[in-house]
Amino acid sequence: MKKEKRFERSRERDSPLQFNSEEIEAEQVMEKKLERLEGKANRAEQKFQEAKQRLPQKRVLKSEWVTDESKGKIKRRFYFDIEPETPNDSITNKVQLKAHQLSRKMSQTIHQKVSEHEDENVGVEASHKSTKFVEQSTQKLKKREKLREKWAFGQFQKAESKLTKANVNYMYERMKSEQPSATVWNKLFQKRRIKKQYAQAKKVAGTAKATTTNVKRIKGGVEKASAIAKEIFAKRRIVAIVGVVILVFVILSSILSMCSAIVTQTGTMVVASTWLSDDSDINQAELYYTKLEAELQKKINQVEHDHSGYDEYNYNIGAIEHDPVQLISYLSAKFEEFHYPDVQAEIDKLFQAQYQLELKEETITRTVTKEIKVGESLGKVVTSAYCSCVICTGQWSGGATASGAMPRAKHTIAVDAKNPVVPLGTKIVMNGIEYTVEDTGNFARYGVAFDIYFDTHEEAIAWGHQTLEANLANGNKNTVTVTTTETVKQLNTTLKQTTMTDYIHANLSDDQLALYEAYMESRGNRQNYFGSPFNFDWYPNITSYPGYRTDPFSGEIKLHRGLDIGMAAGTPTQAIHDGIVTTAGFSSGGYGNYVIVEDKEKGYKSLYAHFESLNVSQGQTVKVGDVVGFVGTTGASTGNHLHLEFYYENEWMDAYFYASNGGASQTDIGSGATNGAMSEADYQRLIAYAEQYLGYPYVFGGATPATSFDCSGFISWVYTNSGVHKVPRTTAQGIYDQTTKISREEARAGDLIFFTETYPAGRPVTHIGIYVGNGKMLHCGDPIQYSSIDSPYWQQHFYGFGRLKN
Repeated sequence: MKKEKRFERSRERDSPLQFNSEEIEAEQVMEKKLERLEGKANRAEQKFQEAKQRLPQKRVLKSEWVTDESKGKIKRRFYFDIEPETPNDSITNKVQLKAHQLSRKMSQTIHQKVSEHEDENVGVEASHKSTKFVEQSTQKLKKREKLREKWAFGQFQKAESKLTKANVNYMYERMKSEQPSATVWNKLFQKRRIKKQYAQAKKVAGTAKATTTNVKRIKGGVEKASAIAKEIFAKRRIVAIVGVVILVFVILSSILSMCSAIVTQTGTMVVASTWLSDDSDINQAELYYTKLEAELQKKINQVEHDHSGYDEYNYNIGAIEHDPVQLISYLSAKFEEFHYPDVQAEIDKLFQAQYQLELKEETITRTVTKEIKVGESLGKVVTSAYCSCVICTGQWSGGATASGAMPRAKHTIAVDAKNPVVPLGTKIVMNGIEYTVEDTGNFARYGVAFDIYFDTHEEAIAWGHQTLEANLANGNKNTVTVTTTETVKQLNTTLKQTTMTDYIHANLSDDQLALYEAYMESRGNRQNYFGSPFNFDWYPNITSYPGYRTDPFSGEIKLHRGLDIGMAAGTPTQAIHDGIVTTAGFSSGGYGNYVIVEDKEKGYKSLYAHFESLNVSQGQTVKVGDVVGFVGTTGASTGNHLHLEFYYENEWMDAYFYASNGGASQTDIGSGATNGAMSEADYQRLIAYAEQYLGYPYVFGGATPATSFDCSGFISWVYTNSGVHKVPRTTAQGIYDQTTKISREEARAGDLIFFTETYPAGRPVTHIGIYVGNGKMLHCGDPIQYSSIDSPYWQQHFYGFGRLKN
């Protein structure tokens, strides 16, 4: 017989059963977690049994069916068992309470009658008092015993609750370890199923009783399903009929135990991941948060008006924005079906945790060096006076100046030897007289900039200290470097922020957090029934959400009803639902060229504004996805964008919650080759150097690692010290002025991105970052971090791209 050749695995090939160190470490961590949870469950079980023993005991008559082996028959056996006695609301307890109340009333009546006549007989009085004392003592003992029993039962309930939670958590984590690839939906469904199975495992019921109960459950379930369906329609929620059908089907199927696991799971996903609150409550909650943010922004904008009298106003303000879906998902996870008035206090609490505005006054003395052109002012300067006498010049009396020339009145001035305001030889005009800096002294410590020479000591004494306007005179070079010391009174405005995500994770239980994650993934199931205005991912192009904001034209806080999506001129815009075009024209009130599509049968209405041109006419029937117009900037508009509004039965709704997203990204910004772009080697050197400062705080005026940085100080430091490009220390506006202006399509990694009006500055450019490609930047916010340039905040303040000149 031919021996079968045995297959041997190549020794060079790794076995699929071999695990890397990360997988082994992860498995060990999970095993330790399971051991910890199992131990916690065991301890909870022990405490539960101890609490159970403390409950009062009672004898209970029970029965069971047993087999009489001698006669071969089944018979019922009755026996007494000991069980913990727990409080209940049974008829027996109510009768006992009623009897007790009647007994108390009778006792009070008897005592009252005896008291009326006890003064006539000393013996009766003594006996009556003894009887009352015994009754009161007995009542106190009974009350004390009842309190002890109540306490014991309360401890029992707490122990039982902790035991349930510990067991469910252990079983859930064990399920996750066995199914590591399960999705958020599956995990949420599995945990709910574990809870249900655990609750059912604790119940024990007789056959006849269970049959009766099941009939009642079926009947009650039908009524419950019908009630839920009616409630959904009554609240006018925008939920598809198919969703309601699934909901009713799942409720009935779970009661009758006829539904397969996959159908139950699918139905549970649909129901569990849908925001349950009424749309009007959702809108009010979101509007309130936008109003709080708009008021905060206005407060920052008015700082200089409300706090006048400072030499400088410095700002460290990050993005004031939030994700509306995140806000509603949090409220829905925490309160399930919420009503706006009930959650307003929680919204206030969340807002106060996310934003903390701080105003701090500071007075500083600093040395300032700047370039002054001929004819320009050096500002107000303090002057003193001297002559060539021994009192004024000491050992140098009668001698030449530091420049070698002899001093002359109305001509010679001196500067401090160690901290000169301007170099020797500089010509300065003060009080109509042109002076030349020819001498030096030691007077900066007294706050003096220039020491003026006089022929006599009497003239010098009479001059004293005077403040004059100083200008750079003709005859100098084109510019002169001027160094001055100044005392400045500053008001520093800082907006400290905590992310909404951090707050949510700290304020939700594990179960609520799982529900929150499901809501975030489904977006509340509001977008499943409408189309997308564009056939690509338009989320990065949102420039303004619906809600309260500072109006770009009036500067006042106003309700903005539209979802603004910035797009290139001429981009086709699609209808988000079926309907008839009821309006197609031009509005001088602000919409410009606009279209309204209505589905009167379903109550939907959508408005599309600021079109460059229209693609439909009034009365035309359109389907979801049909092009209704092309993006433009007609009407009251600050740039090319779509303004989208949505209504249901003429009630305004937040379009962001309903319009679907198109899917794939529209553009790949920064992929094209352009002249003068930074080389890959230089970019890698720049980023490697810049990333070592990630996490450094924002410090106004900071320009070195020792002080930390502000936005322009960070750019100047990393570009210069990485050796990529020398950028002198200046403002964001100053760096912008040194760049070649490029378009967004031309921008490459290593270029600079600029923003405007991030705080009141009196100049266009107020913030700067390093563009790193793919819609991201590295910048000195608070702290130094990576950020998306496509968030609504940065899109709203976007100014332009620039490339440093070689």
